[in-house]
Amino acid sequence: MGEGDGFEGTRHEMDRAIRRLNALELVMFGAALVVALLGGAVVAFFLNRSAELPFRLTWGVASVLLLVLPGLAVFARERRGEGTSDRSGTQRKRDGT
Repeated sequence: MGEGDGFEGTRHEMDRAIRRLNALELVMFGAALVVALLGGAVVAFFLNRSAELPFRLTWGVASVLLLVLPGLAVFARERRGEGTSDRSGTQRKRDGT
């Protein structure tokens, strides 16, 4: 045998899984960005027609709000510790009880 510690195959598989998860994370973020942009355009369209607000400015503000506010809500929930759950989906405390 070589000088390896016997875990090279496992490390290779873990590195591949991490790369795939990173790619999946980017795809999900891209999809969220597209949904926020489309949602912002819809909101801007209706506000432009009803309240005569400028379309581009309203679109930009609405898109940023639709992307940032849910992200901040998830971040705040994770910081409070409410985001942990076991595999059955039941909520539990951070100390494992």
